[in-house]
Amino acid sequence: MESGKAREKHSSPLVLCVGGLTSSRCSVIIEEPISSLEDLGGTLSSIWGNDPDTLILVVSPAFEGLNALLASLEEEGWNHYLLEVTGIPESMISGLSLDKLIDYYLGFMALTSEERLGAKPVRPTVTRRELLRRLFLIQPVYTMIPRMVSKCGERGVCPYGAISGEGEIEESKCRGCMLCTWKCPSSFNAPSWSSHPGLSYAYKMIYENQLDGILIVCRHHLEELGQRAVEASPARLLPYHVPCIAGLDARRLRVMASWNLYVHVYFSEEACRSCRRFKAVMEAIGEIKDNGITVSDNLTVASAHAYLGFSARRMSPSDAARMLGSEG
Repeated sequence: MESGKAREKHSSPLVLCVGGLTSSRCSVIIEEPISSLEDLGGTLSSIWGNDPDTLILVVSPAFEGLNALLASLEEEGWNHYLLEVTGIPESMISGLSLDKLIDYYLGFMALTSEERLGAKPVRPTVTRRELLRRLFLIQPVYTMIPRMVSKCGERGVCPYGAISGEGEIEESKCRGCMLCTWKCPSSFNAPSWSSHPGLSYAYKMIYENQLDGILIVCRHHLEELGQRAVEASPARLLPYHVPCIAGLDARRLRVMASWNLYVHVYFSEEACRSCRRFKAVMEAIGEIKDNGITVSDNLTVASAHAYLGFSARRMSPSDAARMLGSEG
């Protein structure tokens, strides 16, 4: 009963408009931009201090300072998965009004709320000597642990050795890349973020607004996307945030591309190289490319290929959801 109340309570995220943006959807308005970490970070900490499970959508004219904000939230021990960001750069990419984008992300956050709330603080594996030297100053990292339904007997599923010899997850080693959810699908429930519920929700938005395609981006690369958004114009691509590119199931992306829908995964090897999940990301990128999906940080490529014409698509949202679900 309590978990049901929690889901109902957090189904409507708080909308925080920053940097001078206003909308009828705004719950809180802050004049300072994201890059003003002291003001925005203080506001977020105040909100989560009263209720640490509040989902927050930040609406901004620019994404500069987002990566620093995410890092500071993690350092302070807040669950950064409870935060999502959208704004002017993504309205430029999609051609959608800001209010419509806000509604899209409110629905997406409600869809993924259980997973967001379920993210766990995991401490990195260190030697006993190091642990004693630093005591508890080793900062935990919030990680989304895959939902295991049965033991995974496949070898080499996890590049970080988080799948034990008995086929079970060792949470202390898990980095939340979700690579295992599509490499060993019978043993894990894939997260809504990159599985058919999330992709079906996105396709419905694409269908109803006659967009050209979908632009998939790791949420930690939104700052870069904001700087390069103009390159995607005048293509109309729905932005789709994921916690990590490694969790994308290439089979489902291939199915979406077969509907005369342009599918683009925004990826920069240079930008991802410092990521703790880099090894898993590179494995996933190879699979995605092998399935014929465009992978690039050059959004001019997206513009050049997105003119496929929505009239050629006949796939209804209900049929799309059924087909995406069957890929599981």
